Amino acid sequence: MTVGVDENRRMDVGQLRDTLARLAGDGAESRNVFCVSATAGTTSTGSVDPLGEIAVACEEHAVWLHADGAYGFGYALVPEWQPLYSGAELADSITWDPHKQFGAPIPSSIIFARRSEDLLRMAIFSSYFNREDSAEPNPGLKSIPSTRPLSALPLATSIRYLGLSGVIERLRKPLVVIREVYDYLEGQPDIEVLHRPDTGILCFRVVPSRLAKERVGELQQHIYETLLRGGKRSLSISELDGEACLRIVALSPAVTVEAVRETLLQARRIAEAFH
Repeated sequence: MTVGVDENRRMDVGQLRDTLARLAGDGAESRNVFCVSATAGTTSTGSVDPLGEIAVACEEHAVWLHADGAYGFGYALVPEWQPLYSGAELADSITWDPHKQFGAPIPSSIIFARRSEDLLRMAIFSSYFNREDSAEPNPGLKSIPSTRPLSALPLATSIRYLGLSGVIERLRKPLVVIREVYDYLEGQPDIEVLHRPDTGILCFRVVPSRLAKERVGELQQHIYETLLRGGKRSLSISELDGEACLRIVALSPAVTVEAVRETLLQARRIAEAFH
């Protein structure tokens, strides 16, 4: 079951509370809810759900709270962005993919659990492998793939090389770029900005005044495909509220406001020539 979002694409806590109360009742919709899955940086818009408020609602109903931070959880390290992740420590589990921002190769994925004993739920014991009575440390008990290669090594190497201050600066740069691009686009009459960016993703539509409303989605697809064929600049494409939109994703610390604005200029030129 899904829960609606607010104008900034974050989970609507009021709707969540209503849904949990309804499912906990005695009516026809009564269900045993075992988990609420929130997001610490959605893949489509980068929005961060209000984790603290969601955690309180989950605790009231004795429901497990999982936060999907695959894309966005790393940004909690940036001091100016930390308040956005307030309450993350109350989640029962959080997932995070460092390969998205830390320069670590795929796969580099981590699961955090609020209670260390919960990590043992994935452990499999036997007489020849992962013996319960073994006194030796065994990281295989805390890894779903168990005997796969040591994926943590590239990540640990990257962090040791950059240092925490270097990691934070690497993370901060694209966030600042997207905020500046958002401030610029808000005043543009031919651009419809679809949310205030929480992290490094911004969704928007190019909407020339002469274009019929029913063709707006077609134009976004055309811009995306034309840029892709050009091979020099790129915008992603997504869908919000059933309508196509363009999507800027800034991950690299090398991205600049100027580069993004040049891509936007190209998108506008394509829109001008669209018939």
